[in-house]
Amino acid sequence: MPDTPRRVRFAPDTVLQVIDGDALILKLQHETVFSLNETGARIAELIATGKTIHEIVETLAAEYDRSRDDLERDVRDLVTALLSRGLLVAAGEHDG
Repeated sequence: MPDTPRRVRFAPDTVLQVIDGDALILKLQHETVFSLNETGARIAELIATGKTIHEIVETLAAEYDRSRDDLERDVRDLVTALLSRGLLVAAGEHDG
């Protein structure tokens, strides 16, 4: 998807909590919770470290026995879903 930002970050009113390999993303302002499985949790952790979408796919390719195409699609699908719910925002190249 060409409209997916190169880099994203969690929205300011969002908290990521990883518990036993799964993740919960809490949107404080709206009191909503989004849960992720182990792979989704790993993607969320990598987003939190500031990696680009490409870097996330490369990291996952080294960790999982899956094709890069499948991983890229999964990452972009998750990012798109989280962006649409306001849990992620596009990050500028110099955001910290």
